Amino acid sequence: MLWLPGFEVRKVHVPSTSESDPENKHYYFRRLVSLIMYTNEMLTCVDCGRQFPFTAGEQEFFAMKGFTNKPNRCGDCRAARKAGRSAGGSGGSSGGGGHREMFKATCSQCGGVAEVPFQPRGDKPVYCRDCFASRPSYR
Repeated sequence: MLWLPGFEVRKVHVPSTSESDPENKHYYFRRLVSLIMYTNEMLTCVDCGRQFPFTAGEQEFFAMKGFTNKPNRCGDCRAARKAGRSAGGSGGSSGGGGHREMFKATCSQCGGVAEVPFQPRGDKPVYCRDCFASRPSYR
């Protein structure tokens, strides 16, 4: 029997739709081979400083999703951070209609007052709501 450090060997029932379905049988072998490519790893949380496991299964999940960075936070800190965002923290699109800072500028088309959600730099045109909506590139 093959023994690899950091791996747990378990007997697994392999369900098959039919005995003549080699794809279903080989799926489990390919999954095992892909898990062998990863080993359990201990990481340090950037928030609390505790060590937490980054398991071979989590590594495979990260790879399947195309994530290239390892997690920076333990499960508890990740959950606390997520709860803080949903409770009205400084998350991106909270959808709660929070106050967003608006800036006044002069519309480049009509010369009226334009209120925009960014600080105009002056190197690009700024349009008021009506002029922006009437531009052909908006549609």
